[in-house]
Amino acid sequence: MLGRNHVAWRSRSSRSVGVPLFVYLIWTVVSVNAADNAAALMARVLTTNAPWLNPPPATGRYSLMWRVDGQTDEILGPFSLANAPTHWDGQPFRVGSIVWTPLHVMAAGTAMYTLGPLGTTNFNGANLATIGVTFSANIRNAVGMGGQGDISYSHSSYPVAVAHFIINPTIAVPIFIETMLSPTNSFQYNVTWHFDPLFLRVGRGLAPRAFDWNEPSSFHERQEFQVVSNTWVFSRGDAWYGNTLGVVPGGHIQTFQLLNLAVGVVMPMIITRSGNTLNLGLRGTDVSGFSLESSDILFGPWSLVQGQLAPNGSSITVTMPTNKPAQYYRLVK
Repeated sequence: MLGRNHVAWRSRSSRSVGVPLFVYLIWTVVSVNAADNAAALMARVLTTNAPWLNPPPATGRYSLMWRVDGQTDEILGPFSLANAPTHWDGQPFRVGSIVWTPLHVMAAGTAMYTLGPLGTTNFNGANLATIGVTFSANIRNAVGMGGQGDISYSHSSYPVAVAHFIINPTIAVPIFIETMLSPTNSFQYNVTWHFDPLFLRVGRGLAPRAFDWNEPSSFHERQEFQVVSNTWVFSRGDAWYGNTLGVVPGGHIQTFQLLNLAVGVVMPMIITRSGNTLNLGLRGTDVSGFSLESSDILFGPWSLVQGQLAPNGSSITVTMPTNKPAQYYRLVK
């Protein structure tokens, strides 16, 4: 169904398996600081988690093992790593998994929001920070797994108006995100992201090692990740369908596992500016054979830009537009 929630999965049979651990949140917040401290912590969270909220372009190939319960395993692919929107939600379907949280929307700057006061709560025996976020208009979140470009294997997209964050303030990572359609939404329809507290180091930032996503009345999904060549990518995942009680997941549907992953080396861009002119190059190699693309926002859509290639192939020169507040560039091959 579309509207409040869109859930899809592909399965020919199902069977019951062990049920993942669920944590039920008792939301007790004690205000400890002013709202500007909440803003400072959230800014640190967005910076620390940049490797997965705004992953740099990567090159490579992979295949997926698709195991439907009770059926013969199927190998999907090979696929190429995707760095551009490849499904209707408008986010990259990079390695056969969709991860689009309220943090992604906040990092992209595509929606206005207000922060509640910074508070504390005891969560799984740890004293952690809490922040509430209210969006000025409903945003959409999404989660899913499957062959690249095909979201029918396991997918959910749903609207969010309010998000409650539980954050480890020491390392500035989310531990739990509860999303709601409205501030008075009943528990039955709340969607949650529960992150493994051990995050992966990616460059100067951090990215999730695993998370459990849950919509109690219909669908549950777990995704696990890895870091290869300083690139955060999907590793494996499982999906369960919901049950009528809306408390724990029902039968297990399917498993996905990444196979034959080969990731290219990420080459940082070198940019120099002179007035309204930019020179864009790559460290340690020339840019002959690369195309230059630009976008008005960080997550695209991207379009080809005509630039002038230096005679020795060291850089591409482009003139910045003067009628736009921001412009983003990337080199692609």
